[in-house]
Amino acid sequence: MASTAFCSAASRSAGMFHHSVSGLWPAEYLWMLEAAALKDGVTAFEVYMESALQETFEHLRFGPEGQRMRLRLKTNKNQESPPWSLLACAHKILGTTVDTNGVEEIRALRHLLTHQRGELRHEQSWRRFRDESLEATMQDYERSYVGGKVMLGEARVLRLLDELGAVVREADRPVWALRWNKGTLPAEELYRAKCVELVPAD
Repeated sequence: MASTAFCSAASRSAGMFHHSVSGLWPAEYLWMLEAAALKDGVTAFEVYMESALQETFEHLRFGPEGQRMRLRLKTNKNQESPPWSLLACAHKILGTTVDTNGVEEIRALRHLLTHQRGELRHEQSWRRFRDESLEATMQDYERSYVGGKVMLGEARVLRLLDELGAVVREADRPVWALRWNKGTLPAEELYRAKCVELVPAD
């Protein structure tokens, strides 16, 4: 009798908590924070890759006085920013590989978080995005599964962001060398690769 009453009270308490937080339990809230941090970190990485290139180009001018031209990263129609493939191509010409296997996996994870809210809908995505080293320390019922959400965790998020940071540091070297006139910008190669276009200088 006492056991039944205790279970009933516990159930009511859990129901009240579930209602008060609109179903958002602490673990779910933490996962949302981790996902937001990773998504924003990847976006910041991409924005930096673009701004670093533009910073390199903006002080250069071409052509006679009165008809001066400058370089600008090419964009698709009705888009303000160039696609990632173009940014990677331009950085490659400058001497840095920014679309490493690690970066592509992180960007793919960001896509999963953004467009599927981290749901591992198929075995292929489960195998691709599971963290086996993390799951090795878990019980079977704690591990990721097809139909569940991808596991994040503070350690994994920080490790992935650190990996992006390492690529940024590598890309900074040629960019800053060119910005401070310690190298020659391969403008013709960038133009032939359709990474940049000439536009009237302001």
